[in-house]
Amino acid sequence: MKHVIKLVVSSHQGLIHEADCSYILVSSRRGEFGLLPEHIHTIATIDEGFLKVRSSEKEYYICIVNASIDINNDICDCICQEAYIGDDKEACRESLLAYRKARLEKNRKLDTEFEINEKKLRESIKDAHVGDMK
Repeated sequence: MKHVIKLVVSSHQGLIHEADCSYILVSSRRGEFGLLPEHIHTIATIDEGFLKVRSSEKEYYICIVNASIDINNDICDCICQEAYIGDDKEACRESLLAYRKARLEKNRKLDTEFEINEKKLRESIKDAHVGDMK
C-alpha cells in the first residue's frame, strides 16, 4: 500500500478541501518546507502563503491566509481564515485577493447600513420620548 498524507483544509465556515496527497509544499514569506508521508509531527503558522499539493491525479495550489498547519500521523490539518484552490499559483492568488476585496467591500456596506439604521432607531426613540419621566 502506498503511503499518502490526508490533507484537510478548513475555515470557520467549514470544510474547504480534503484530499489524499503524495507531497505537500508549504510556502510563506518566511520560507518553504515539504511534507511527505511519515513526516515528523510539525506545527506551523502561515500569515499568507500557499500549499503546492501533489496527488495521484494532478498538482494544484491552495492559497491560504492566516493559517495553522498541523501534520501528525500522515494527517495534515490546515485551519485558515481564507483559502482558494487553483491550478496555477498566480491565478489562485489573484482569485483569493479578488474574493477578499469583494468581501471587505460587502462588510463596509453592511457597516454603513448598520450605522444608518442605528441612527434612525435613536431618532425614533428620541421622537417617542421613551424614558422621559413626567
